[in-house]
Amino acid sequence: MNKKDKEEVLEILRNFKKRAERLSDKSEKWEVNPNLGKMMKKMGIPLEFSGGSKLSKKGRVKLVESISGKLDVLKNHFSSVYRMIQKNPMIWDKKIENNERKLGKRISFYEKITPILFRNKKEKK
Repeated sequence: MNKKDKEEVLEILRNFKKRAERLSDKSEKWEVNPNLGKMMKKMGIPLEFSGGSKLSKKGRVKLVESISGKLDVLKNHFSSVYRMIQKNPMIWDKKIENNERKLGKRISFYEKITPILFRNKKEKK
């Protein structure tokens, strides 16, 4: 891999990492949108994970923790792949590239869905 290709690959990974970090940092301030049931019904998506049309308190916490955990995993993954490519650019191949692109699409999905699912926590007075 030549220097130009290496820099391009590292830039792609850096971008994915930053996006995952940004979402992961935001997730610390999330709470489930109270209108989630209405919004999901409007979009035609059932709330199967809740066992009904309304999420329980435990279900809300579980949803936030689940998405937040997945974002942390993605952030850590991109960090480790970034370091690995910096050390040994020759391991970059089509299989790894395709995998990273798929994970990049997953981040895009989370960027689109999280504003629907969550909102910033309201401060209690």
